[in-house]
Amino acid sequence: MAFREQEGRRCRIAHRPKFARVAWTLGLLHGCSRSPSTSVLGAYYPDWLFCIVGAVVAAVLIRLLLLRTGLNDWLSPPAIAYPALLALLAFAGWLLIF
Repeated sequence: MAFREQEGRRCRIAHRPKFARVAWTLGLLHGCSRSPSTSVLGAYYPDWLFCIVGAVVAAVLIRLLLLRTGLNDWLSPPAIAYPALLALLAFAGWLLIF
């Protein structure tokens, strides 16, 4: 660790080693290691498409469950609540599965 004298006190000089920059660059490039697509019967589809479809199915099931239990009025206004629920489910699926 490098030190320099400053008015009789020892102060640390912040050095960034070259290997830290290289490790940071390699860490960022690691996300580019594979294509974000999945093969289904020979055709490749983007992973986010599966997250959106799964989120739509889950949101419809949640809506039916809320209608059956009478709690549908709890989510108001529905024009904001259900798209937000859809986005939440899609992002959670993306984080958990992919």
